[in-house]
Amino acid sequence: MIPCRSRFRCMVVVILLGLLCSSGIIVAGSASTDTATPSRRTFGKGWLEYRTGFRVLFMQGTPYEMGLQHGTLLKNELQQLAKHLNDEPVQKSITGRIWEFFTDLYQRAVVISRALREVPQQYHDEMRGIAAGAGLDLETVLLLQYYYEALGPRGTGIVKFVGAPVHDRVFHGYNLEAPWPGLLADQLTVLLYKPHDGQGFVSIGWPGLVGVVQGMNQSGLSLTYSAIIAGSAPTPPAIPGLILMREALQHGAYVDEVYATFATWPRSGSAIITAAATKDEPDALVIEYNAQRISQHLAADDHLTTTAVFTTPALLPFSRIDNIVPENRRRRVDALLLDLMIHTPADFVALLRDRHDADTGTDSFYNNGISNPDVIASTVFHPKQQVFWVARASDTAPAPFQQYIAFDLNGELVGKHQLSPAAIPASPLLEEAQGEALALYRQAHALTVADGAAVDWRRIAALLEQVVAIDPAAMPLYRLSEAYTHINRYDGAQEILLRLLQQEDTHPYWRKRALLALGGIYEQSHAYTPARAAYEQALHIQIPAGPYLYEQGALDEAINELLSRLSTELRSQQ
Repeated sequence: MIPCRSRFRCMVVVILLGLLCSSGIIVAGSASTDTATPSRRTFGKGWLEYRTGFRVLFMQGTPYEMGLQHGTLLKNELQQLAKHLNDEPVQKSITGRIWEFFTDLYQRAVVISRALREVPQQYHDEMRGIAAGAGLDLETVLLLQYYYEALGPRGTGIVKFVGAPVHDRVFHGYNLEAPWPGLLADQLTVLLYKPHDGQGFVSIGWPGLVGVVQGMNQSGLSLTYSAIIAGSAPTPPAIPGLILMREALQHGAYVDEVYATFATWPRSGSAIITAAATKDEPDALVIEYNAQRISQHLAADDHLTTTAVFTTPALLPFSRIDNIVPENRRRRVDALLLDLMIHTPADFVALLRDRHDADTGTDSFYNNGISNPDVIASTVFHPKQQVFWVARASDTAPAPFQQYIAFDLNGELVGKHQLSPAAIPASPLLEEAQGEALALYRQAHALTVADGAAVDWRRIAALLEQVVAIDPAAMPLYRLSEAYTHINRYDGAQEILLRLLQQEDTHPYWRKRALLALGGIYEQSHAYTPARAAYEQALHIQIPAGPYLYEQGALDEAINELLSRLSTELRSQQ
C-alpha cells in the first residue's frame, strides 16, 4: 500500500497512480474464474464459489460484517487490483473515458476526499470491512467506487410487460457494454446480499464494488444503470450514482421510491436508470439525471427502452449529440418489440441477441444491433418470480451469444441454489469463423486506444488483414484502410477502399466515408481531378433513415470544405 500521512494527499496519489495504471485491472483475479474449482470457501456467514465461469459471493449480516466477508473472500482479487492501481508503470490508456472523468485532477481529489463524509454510514462501514478483509486502506476502496463509475458502465435496458389481457409479468433485460471487452468480463461477479437492515438482493458487478450497476431485490424491484456518453465538469461533493442504486435496491420496492432516492440525495455523474417493479402490479420507470437536473418517464404501452443517451430536452445538451449509436439502438429495440412475440425468458434473450442491420439486410457484429462486440454481460430479470439469467462475453463472442446461467434469488439467499430454473443455451447462430474475426477485431480496436505515438498501427493493420480475410464487412475494411494510411501504405489503402465500394451491400454511410477517404489519398499524390470526383460522388450519397443518419450534415460540411480548398488547388495549376 502507499504510505500516506494525509488522507487528502493519499487520495491524490492513489488517483494519479490509478490513472497511470488503468490497464492493470485486466488481469486482476482472472485466474480465480477456473470452473474446475468445485469447493466453497467460507468466512463467517459468507461464502464464495465458482459456477460455470462466474464468481458467486454471498454476504450476510451488518454492513461491516458483509464488507469483511467481501474483502476476505475476494482478498486475492482485491490485492491484485490494488497492486496494479498502485505499482504498475504506464502501459496504455484503456479508454478516453477515464481521462474525461479525471479532467480536473485536483478538483476530483477534493470531491473524492469529501465523499467520505457524504456516503451514508452503512456503506462507509461496508467499505471499512472490505478494506480490513482485503488488507487495503479505506481510500483505495473508496476510489474503487469512483473508478468503476468512471469506466462508464452503460448499455441497453429493456422492460417488457407480458400477459394478456392483463400484464401479470415483467421481463427486464440489460446488455452491459464496455469498449474494452476483456477488461471487465473476466471480473464479473454475482454478489448476493442478505443484510440485517433492508431486504435481500443481488448485484451483478465486480470485486470491491459496494454500489450496483444492475440488480434485483426480494420485493420484485429490478434496476439497471447506464452512464451517459458525455464529458462533464466536476460535480460538487456527492454520492456516486452506483451507491444510490444500492440504496434504492436495498430499501425500496416501488419505482417512485427509486426516483425519490435519486431526486433527494446529492448525486454525482450523469446516467439513466431503468426500474421495473412488481410488488403490487407491474410498473416501470426511466430516470434521467445529472448533478443538477433529473426527470422521469413512464412506460409507454407494454414496454420501455433506454440506451446511453438522454431523451429529456433539458438534459439533451449534456449528451454527446454527435454520437447517435445509442439512439439508433433504442429505435431498433422499439421496432423489434412491435414485431416479436415474447412469452418466455428465451424469447426475450432472442431480442438481446439481435445483430441485424435494418438498412442493409445483412447480419454483422460490427453494426449497431442490440448485440455488438462491446456487450460484456447480458442479464434477464424476472422480478415477479425473483429469478434471473446472466451471461458474460468470451474472447470470440459477445455475452448474449453465450449460455445464460440461471439463479433463483430467494433460493440462493437460503442456500438452495440447486432449485434454480433451467439455463438458456448458447446461441448456435455465431459461427466459429465469425467468432475468430470478432476476437481479432477486438484486439485491433484495443490497440487504437493507446496513447498518441504509442499506437502500433502496423500490428493493427496485421490484425485487421486477418479479420477481412474471414469477414470482409464494411467497418473492418474501412478501419484497415485507416491503418494503412497511418503507416504510409497509400496504395494498399486505396485498394481496400475500392474493394469496399465494389461490395453491393455496403451501407451508404460507409460508402460515403470510403469516398471521402479515397479523395484524401488521391490528394496525397496530387491527383486533384480524381480527388474532386470522389468528393463530389460522396456529396451526392444520401444516408437513409436509421443508423448514421444524423452524421449526414457533418460529413457534407466536411466534403464541401474539401471541395472548396481543392478548387483553389486546381485553379493554381491552370
